[in-house]
Amino acid sequence: MKSVFIITPHAPELLPTQGSKIAERLREAAVRIRILSRAKSSWGRLLDIGLRGFFVMPFYDVALVNVYGSRAFVYESAAILYARLWKKWSVVFIRGGWMPEFVQRWPRWTRFVFSKANLLLVPHEFLRAELSTLGFRIDGIIPNFIELEKYTFRERSRLAPRFL
Repeated sequence: MKSVFIITPHAPELLPTQGSKIAERLREAAVRIRILSRAKSSWGRLLDIGLRGFFVMPFYDVALVNVYGSRAFVYESAAILYARLWKKWSVVFIRGGWMPEFVQRWPRWTRFVFSKANLLLVPHEFLRAELSTLGFRIDGIIPNFIELEKYTFRERSRLAPRFL
């Protein structure tokens, strides 16, 4: 594997996502990577991945697509299908804990898209068990990892919602 095209939300001013942390580690291992998308809105990500993804995909060996579901599944699906179209290896990392409900709501769409992936991964046993019972082949579990020191704890003196 010489190059990886990573599809994940990656706005630099926000806290890093699992996909961006994986990209950092691959870059440290001298793997050529590219991340889409830095767009802050779902419409921006749709345009970025829908257009740029199609033209960039042929220049990479592997596509790593982080799948969160819901509206994002539109452009996540496009990325998976682009990888298949360009005959690239695709690794799909299903991240949304509500994905079983999404799959039940859109069974044909999700089965079609996930059947195009070479590898389906999840971050925990719960999601593996839920998706397996729905008939999906889950190839492995890679747990989420975060750097706790980057997340500050703020204790509230009074627990109450804040309204304007």
